[in-house]
Amino acid sequence: LRPTILQRCSLAPPESVAPAKTPSRRSATDAESQTSSPALRQAERVAAALAAYGVHDAEVRDRIAPWLLKPLSSDRFASLARDLAAAGLSDSTSPRIARHVRARLRSSDFRLAARGSEELLLSLTRSYARPGDDE
Repeated sequence: LRPTILQRCSLAPPESVAPAKTPSRRSATDAESQTSSPALRQAERVAAALAAYGVHDAEVRDRIAPWLLKPLSSDRFASLARDLAAAGLSDSTSPRIARHVRARLRSSDFRLAARGSEELLLSLTRSYARPGDDE
């Protein structure tokens, strides 16, 4: 199954070939169109499968992980971060992405959206903590 997934699924977010827009010119629909793409849905399904079956495939996981750097809704971000953590993504395997996840978990907008899901927030915080950090 692995060769088929790697051959048929892009998994990674599309790279932007156009010059980046300035924040004042960027619209909500730009972020929404990128994060509602079939590629993201495909990456989410593969990440969920990796987590469900306890598969720690570094190559597949590392292709999906850059989606966490994209402007995802809090629900999608938490779900993808949880699944990738279950598949072995952590500070030791991807420090740059783990640093971004920690920053997003500390953000006020994420904390408001995660209200009522303190267990998930705590679980993600532990999964992406730097070795030796106390909570």
